[in-house]
Amino acid sequence: MRSPDFESPSGQTSLSAAVESGKERAMLALLQRSRRNINEADRSGRTLLMRAAHGGHASVCSALLALRRDKDAFVNVDAATENGKTALLLAAESGKAQVISVLLQANANVLARATDQSTALHLACQHGHLEAVQRLLDASVGSFSRNLARRVLHMFRSSVLLAPSTGVSSFPPLFLLSALRGE
Repeated sequence: MRSPDFESPSGQTSLSAAVESGKERAMLALLQRSRRNINEADRSGRTLLMRAAHGGHASVCSALLALRRDKDAFVNVDAATENGKTALLLAAESGKAQVISVLLQANANVLARATDQSTALHLACQHGHLEAVQRLLDASVGSFSRNLARRVLHMFRSSVLLAPSTGVSSFPPLFLLSALRGE
């Protein structure tokens, strides 16, 4: 039987494939046999949690966050890629609202910034993910005033209504991003 840590020429392992496809039971079985550090990034710079978050696999994220590999080794919810994107930023960018909730319950840093200074809220707004925006705003109330949160949500809804028929994701609401950055 092949090791779950064996990499294909492209760098994919059976463990990362199970995570990316949302196969929680297979992932847990492979993790029992794996010697890999649970927070280790692959060749693309992403951890297992980042892959699950980007793919929208909330149950896999929950299972990973519940793991305790060594005495004090837990999954690092705020691990970042080379460009500073955490699992929360990746989930926000791809509009995975359920995953956002799971990560926030695990105390993911809602104010984490990528190297381009974008936050999860910036990315969710930029890509037109209303449910993700709402969940992030709910979690950010301590960082934003309730008034600003309501204003941002109103501006976001307005920008969606004004978006060209080509789709929301092709319409970056620049005035909204400016408001979020305080410009």
